[in-house]
Amino acid sequence: MLTTRRKVLITAVAGAAVAGSLAYGVSAQAEEAADQPASLVEDFSYPGAAQIEADKKIKLIKGDGKIMLAECGSATDLIQVESYNNLSEPVYCFKVLGSTGFLTLEIPNVFFIWAGDEKVTATVTVGGVEKDPVVVDANDGEPVGAEDPKNHAVLLELRV
Repeated sequence: MLTTRRKVLITAVAGAAVAGSLAYGVSAQAEEAADQPASLVEDFSYPGAAQIEADKKIKLIKGDGKIMLAECGSATDLIQVESYNNLSEPVYCFKVLGSTGFLTLEIPNVFFIWAGDEKVTATVTVGGVEKDPVVVDANDGEPVGAEDPKNHAVLLELRV
């Protein structure tokens, strides 16, 4: 029959052996992980979004990198979003870098969208209610939020 002291000693030795095995396993995994390249997970966040929001008063949230904010006048095929949001910059322009693309954003007080060389579909809320998608044919324009006299139209997404 084992005494209490022996039981404690056996339990302590067994616990130390298990802890040593676990520590070795963790150490071995850490060494293996150091040999592997870091995992990159794309979250599609828009680069420099915080600075753009501070400067231009718009939120560029995420996208696939194929619709990017651009300087108006830098090209003739830009998507143009007209807004009462920022009177010093009433038009925001976006360059399309592929045949398809999306950009999730928030531009308040939007009243008109011009498409570039590609047809654009825009998701808009008016007075907090999401409306049917606005489809703007290539090289054409569409009014947005015209039914709201206080112009509470918010552009939420652009898709090409």
